[in-house]
Amino acid sequence: SSSSSSQHATCPIPGEKVPGSPTANCKRKVSDACDDAEEGASSASGELQTMAYKWWVRGLAVCWETGLVALASCSCRVQLLGLEQWSSRGELKGHRRSARSVAFGAGGQLLASGDSTGAVLLWDVARNCKMECFDGHTAAVTAVAVAQTDPARPLLVSASLDKTLRLWSLQKSVSPRTLRGHLSFVWDCAFSPDAQHILSCSDDGKLKLWESSTGRVVRTLRGHKESVNACRFSPDGQFLLSASDDATLRVWRRQDGRCVRLLAATSSSRGPCLLAETAAAAAA
Repeated sequence: SSSSSSQHATCPIPGEKVPGSPTANCKRKVSDACDDAEEGASSASGELQTMAYKWWVRGLAVCWETGLVALASCSCRVQLLGLEQWSSRGELKGHRRSARSVAFGAGGQLLASGDSTGAVLLWDVARNCKMECFDGHTAAVTAVAVAQTDPARPLLVSASLDKTLRLWSLQKSVSPRTLRGHLSFVWDCAFSPDAQHILSCSDDGKLKLWESSTGRVVRTLRGHKESVNACRFSPDGQFLLSASDDATLRVWRRQDGRCVRLLAATSSSRGPCLLAETAAAAAA
């Protein structure tokens, strides 16, 4: 999840590209060694297991099919863990600076990750190796998503503090596409289950629904009064869910963009909407 723009502006992650925000303003003193991350695991009676990091953990993804958890942290690595034993399944090394976001795709065969320099990496999870590095963003990558399509021809989307989204493909015949329209930092993005649309949300308080094949904005969803920090599609793709700093969750109908449910929270809804299935239930 991401904090508000004011926090990003005054105290960015080490090496993080934040428009108009010099890293010198960061109150946290940082050493130069990205590899200085300290990891440790402990368990209590075999029931509770934790892993402590010296650096901030900025992104998390779970693949229930393979039982894997991916963690993105300021150590410049992506850590793979097993769900059952919480044991290490390997590290993915290749980011130049802090890894910030992660997302599984193709049933867990692929993993995308974004970092503070603006780079997006695609990994072969089974082989623990990097398949491709995509460069283009001019600021930190805040979120990544992988379309649930053919693993041999993956489609990726990334969101960034540079106010854009970028659509990437391993097919050399398909040029990267830049999606412009948001007026401020883009915090999150997601593919629809059929991969025909992309949903994004921004610090400008709006969500946008994009057509994957053309990059065209299908509609802009307005209603939140503050930054929208997380967004997801329902499993059937018919509804959209958003979480905002205005302390509300909203459920939208994909067909016409109408808000069909407003759920008030007790505090700012900054976290990622991992329980996207609640969108369909809330709209019922």
